[in-house]
Amino acid sequence: MYHFLLVFLGGGLGAALRWVIRETFENPTDFPWATFTANLLGCLLIGLLSGWSSKSFPMQEQLFLFFAVGFCGGLTTFSSYMLENIHLADLQKWMILLIYATGSMFFGGIFLWMGRWMTT
Repeated sequence: MYHFLLVFLGGGLGAALRWVIRETFENPTDFPWATFTANLLGCLLIGLLSGWSSKSFPMQEQLFLFFAVGFCGGLTTFSSYMLENIHLADLQKWMILLIYATGSMFFGGIFLWMGRWMTT
């Protein structure tokens, strides 16, 4: 239950930051700057956490759950997706990486389209 609360609290803060970014970058252009910024920031943060944890000091599970899973996951799941891709590359699991990366994009698009189609 403690781990659930850590992820819950971190996720809430990450989602709140995503909202702040959305409000900050709301502009009349067609380019989705808010989502783009949140995704890149999330990738940078989860990369820093991952790098520090593996090189400088081993991150305690509680901190990882709060910051990486919760906060970065609440900010954007894209950061988690990219971290998993990099992890597969580090392990040189190229076929799994290819299937996961392309499958996520392809089937994610199809499932989004199906959801929209099912509601019309």
